[in-house]
Amino acid sequence: MPVYTLLNDDGREIDATFELEHNHIIFHSRGGTKGTPSARNSDYAEGLRYIFSRLEHSEHPIERVLVDSKKVQNLNLNERTVFTSNGGPKSVAEMFTQVTRTMAKVGQSTGSSGGNQTKRLKLELAGNTSVEPLLALLRGVRVKAQSRLSATDQNRVTAEHIWRAIQKLEDKPTNSNVEPDGHFYVVSEGNKKLSPKAVFSEALKLALNKEVGHRDFSVGIDSICFQTIKASGYDIIAKDEKAPPNKVPLAPEDKMWAEGNQKRVSHLKRERQSGLSPAKRAAFIAQHGKLFCERCNLDPVEAFGELGTACIEVHHIVPLSTVDKISNTKLDDLVCLCANCHRIIHRELRA
Repeated sequence: MPVYTLLNDDGREIDATFELEHNHIIFHSRGGTKGTPSARNSDYAEGLRYIFSRLEHSEHPIERVLVDSKKVQNLNLNERTVFTSNGGPKSVAEMFTQVTRTMAKVGQSTGSSGGNQTKRLKLELAGNTSVEPLLALLRGVRVKAQSRLSATDQNRVTAEHIWRAIQKLEDKPTNSNVEPDGHFYVVSEGNKKLSPKAVFSEALKLALNKEVGHRDFSVGIDSICFQTIKASGYDIIAKDEKAPPNKVPLAPEDKMWAEGNQKRVSHLKRERQSGLSPAKRAAFIAQHGKLFCERCNLDPVEAFGELGTACIEVHHIVPLSTVDKISNTKLDDLVCLCANCHRIIHRELRA
């Protein structure tokens, strides 16, 4: 279905998008942070006022406004309705206040405060009309289709980009990056729930060195976005699922080494943080062109073939005596070692 936006009184396009059905206007919800690539329908309030004022004295006044977001489709029409014309004429200002205040309560549990005043709305109009006359009345123009980034560009995102993106979003959480995208969220090292769109947008900015918005790529189970995040060591969880426990997978030798020593357990946890090892490996390849052991210089591909890279592991070099004082692990705190050297270093730390 075509998407349109509104012109203001000066003829300038504003960010207030909508669709047209038979005698209906579907006004899109607002999302993201204004002024950022993730912003969506950032001129929501201005656009809604324009629609109300341009239909106020027309042949097609608004008969009913109801919330049309996915989350409330299970409610009956009366519970979703936020305005009807049965109460007599209202000014644009009165109508706007009633609609925004009432929609905030739709779908909320009893006793809840606050609420979203920028939801997706369905405006039902009086009379019969077609798209073109209604579009002219609203002063709407069709939004040009945006081309998405190519698979080649999206595949430039590495585990390092994903890790750095998540570090940034964890440091500066906002509503646009901590809310799930539809039915999914990313579980970070700090066990925070982050938006896959926000994570991949930030990673793409790093990979391509340019501004990228959530409309520039697709999300979903089979999307490059989801596949890349998962391949970088992070879980993507359904909205209603609980995040998996942050367990540390330990080899028998590591269990013996760490047993009864909390500092050694912390050391192993840092080495095995989700996303950290893939990020270090990706950064190392970007710098050196290949993986090798930084202690014995073993080239695993030369020694074992293409599958040999599996023997390169990541080791945390910060001294055990300071491990409890560190809140965040940096990639510079890690080195790449072959499995043999990694085990030997752990033995040396135990000695």
